[in-house]
Amino acid sequence: MKTMTFLGGLVVAIPLATAIGLASPAHAFDEADFQKLADTNECEGCDLSGADLTGLTLRHTKLIGANLAGANLSGMDLAGSKFTGANLSGANLRGAGIGNAYFDKTNLTNADVRDVSAYITNLNEANMTGAQWNEDSFGGALMRGTILPDGTVRE
Repeated sequence: MKTMTFLGGLVVAIPLATAIGLASPAHAFDEADFQKLADTNECEGCDLSGADLTGLTLRHTKLIGANLAGANLSGMDLAGSKFTGANLSGANLRGAGIGNAYFDKTNLTNADVRDVSAYITNLNEANMTGAQWNEDSFGGALMRGTILPDGTVRE
């Protein structure tokens, strides 16, 4: 047991989760949602947070409104896919092909979007605050109202 002292000297005992096998990952995706995506190539509103999706084919996929926070999509071909309104905060999309994809109104805060191919990608009104990016990878992308990594808004 680990003890912590709080306000007024109150002592609270906290069992170490790892010692009793109750530790859980920071992100836990829904296995049924993962299987649905693998089977149908779409999963609107699904919870795929923290999932490693690199083994799937996701070209022209519908992940509208999905939770992909912390997911690994690095190096994937996501061309023509629809991520409108999805949460990709902290996701790894490094080197992904996202041409002709829809990331409008998507949360890309703190995501790694370096070295992507974003030709004619719709990023209108997306939030990229704190994202790691190479601005030249986004030439030809639609970015009206997009919040850029430094917090400025593209008009």
